Amino acid sequence: MQKRLRELDWMRSFAALSVIMIHVTSGYVIANPAAYVVNQAMRYAVPLFIILSGFLLFYVDRNRDQLSWSSFYKKRFSKIVAPYLIWTVIYTLYTYHDAVAAGQYGKWLAALKVDLIRGTGFVHLYFLLIMVQLYAIYPLLWKWLQKHAASFLAVTFVVTVFSQTMIYFHALHIVHLPRLVVPYVILFPLWLFYFGAGMYVAKHNETITSALSGWTVQLGIMYIASFGLLLLDSHYTHTYDSSIKPTVMVYCFVSYAFFLSIAMKLKDVRGQLARFSDWLAIQSFLVFLLHPLVLVWIQRTYHEWAQFWKTTPGFLLLFGIVTAVSCLLVYMASWLRPVIWIGGIPRSTPAASSSKQKQATGAQ
Repeated sequence: MQKRLRELDWMRSFAALSVIMIHVTSGYVIANPAAYVVNQAMRYAVPLFIILSGFLLFYVDRNRDQLSWSSFYKKRFSKIVAPYLIWTVIYTLYTYHDAVAAGQYGKWLAALKVDLIRGTGFVHLYFLLIMVQLYAIYPLLWKWLQKHAASFLAVTFVVTVFSQTMIYFHALHIVHLPRLVVPYVILFPLWLFYFGAGMYVAKHNETITSALSGWTVQLGIMYIASFGLLLLDSHYTHTYDSSIKPTVMVYCFVSYAFFLSIAMKLKDVRGQLARFSDWLAIQSFLVFLLHPLVLVWIQRTYHEWAQFWKTTPGFLLLFGIVTAVSCLLVYMASWLRPVIWIGGIPRSTPAASSSKQKQATGAQ
């Protein structure tokens, strides 16, 4: 059994909460300066998840002599394709519930077909299509990193920086990119270096974590400086709604190093908070998939509170409610074996403890 990386539990649980916060605040950034700042502060969230995904995959496979493509694809795609299909159906049903209730099934099915191809079933489902592409090329990346780490880092870095810069320049009307059938945001080159960097860090985990552990203060200063740079960029270029730009890349990697240095100090902590962090890390994928549905349901059900949600106490309360309700629903669902089909980890079987250990080391 592989050593449990509890610092990664802290990182994954924090990333999950950060994604919830970015979605909660996204509707209020114009109305509330505090929501704007918090929203920008969370811009590392999705890239951080991709870094951790690359790390956890490679950490399990780092000592293998060879990687079985067929077994990898069978195991990985079964964990992500089914949740993608099911949640796209759920979210499009929610979006088009009036049409479905009126018997206009053709309208819903047409939207479902487009959303499945484009990853637009809801605001966060594009992430799963990114991961499908990265999983598809992972065996090639694994082999490349094992044989020549320097070129692996250099090429993936250039590809992602170039891709993200082009998207950024397009947003600033400096260049004009052609319209594609799918959104640019789902294309894997935009995220390749995040994934590859996570793999590289896993390969040199002990050396890197040891080096970072004594640099928390310095990394904290760098974190503040990189966040200030991101705020200036977002303000003057009006790109505050995008996580695809060079300043986010800088901010994300500095954040990763800073958070990891803190997580290393927390890895031996015990207690209620640590147990919650462990649980949230295990169930982070399902929390990620579920929470936007909880958020929009609350906003639509309590629409008379719309003005209150825009205030700082309002969006903080909304964050707390969405987090609590999402975690409660996931906890309840985790007692059912079929939860695995929607991205959860079942706990009601003898294999649950083994699943938790594998999840902690990336062998999902």
